[in-house]
Amino acid sequence: ENPRGDTFTSPATLANRTRAAKAGSLAAEAALVASRAPLSRDENYLRELRERVARSRDPEAFLAMADAMGPEASSLPHVFGPESGTEEATLAWTLAACRTGLDCRSNGALMTTYCLAGICGPYNNFEQLVFEGLLPASERNRINEMVGRVISHGE
Repeated sequence: ENPRGDTFTSPATLANRTRAAKAGSLAAEAALVASRAPLSRDENYLRELRERVARSRDPEAFLAMADAMGPEASSLPHVFGPESGTEEATLAWTLAACRTGLDCRSNGALMTTYCLAGICGPYNNFEQLVFEGLLPASERNRINEMVGRVISHGE
């Protein structure tokens, strides 16, 4: 099917995600938003996708959506909600992924990614990294409230 062998190039990854999203993968659908290539750019679709991710309790979908909720989402707060448009929003959605079942331990894929970027330090899990390594203690309550709102959007 792929005579050139470029399975892991950006165009091939995008095509594979699109196929997976159209086949029903919520995480792939959210990843397309993060890749700036959503199935639709319609604001109602994007709002509904955020709500479907929240309702799903799918940690992989939360993680994929986290990448779309950073500063690049700041122009669409009416679509993505108040838990979007900042680096803290990205962290909140990622913590929501952890709290809904993603492996966020020190030897899990998420922490490995942060370690490869040189950010992991001596932390046992992603939550500890966020609250002890990335953010000041004064932000803990605000971020926890954001995580709660992210998870409860679907209720």
